[in-house]
Amino acid sequence: MSRATKPQGSLPTSHFENLQGTSYTAGGGHEPHYDILSTKVAHTGINSLGPNETERATATIAILDDGCGKKRGTEFSRIRVDWGKEDKQWCTYVDCDAERLTFQPRVGNAFFWKNLREGGSLDENTLRAGLPLLKGIKVGINIWARTGQHPTDGANNVT
Repeated sequence: MSRATKPQGSLPTSHFENLQGTSYTAGGGHEPHYDILSTKVAHTGINSLGPNETERATATIAILDDGCGKKRGTEFSRIRVDWGKEDKQWCTYVDCDAERLTFQPRVGNAFFWKNLREGGSLDENTLRAGLPLLKGIKVGINIWARTGQHPTDGANNVT
C-alpha cells in the first residue's frame, strides 16, 4: 500500500480511504462520472460537504487483471489527444487509436490524477468512464486520498 500511495504525495495515511476493489465482465463497465463526493462542487465550485467531511482530492487506479483485451480501458472523455504527435512509447499504456485519453488495462499498471484544482473546485477534465467490456474480465483497485482526514475512522490501517 505504501508504494501505491507514493504518487499521491506525502499525505498522512489518515487521508486515504480504504482500498476499493472493482471488477466487471463482458457487457459491464462504468458510466461517465467524477470521483468527488459532493454534488455541488461539480456545478458551482463550492464544496457542499459537512464540516467534518473531506473531499476526494486525488485518485489512483491500479490494474490487477486485464483479461478483457487492451481496447477496453478507462476513458477521460474531456481530454482529447492527437497521439500521432506523441512518443509511440505511450501506446504501451494508452489506446493510441482513441481520440480521447484512454488508459489501457494492463496488469501492474496504475494511473493517477487530481480531482480538484487549486482552491478546491472540480477539475472537469477528470470526467471518466470504464468502457464496456466485449469479453473477459477487468479487475482493479481504486485508491482515493482526501483533502483531510478520512471521516470514518481516521486510521484506515494503511501500511
